[in-house]
Amino acid sequence: MKHIRDTGVTVFLDEHDINFVITISDRITVLKQVVLKGQASVLAANPNVRSTYLGT
Repeated sequence: MKHIRDTGVTVFLDEHDINFVITISDRITVLKQVVLKGQASVLAANPNVRSTYLGT
């Protein structure tokens, strides 16, 4: 992970061990709340999801 980071590539890591994350990260974003959860087809058909995330 550190080698990849050091080459300038952005790495997205989904990890719950904050001590590990701190040792390998330059920047961290913490996501606390799930906005929507469900089947992809149901969410993709939701008008609010479509307008917010798909621009339609």
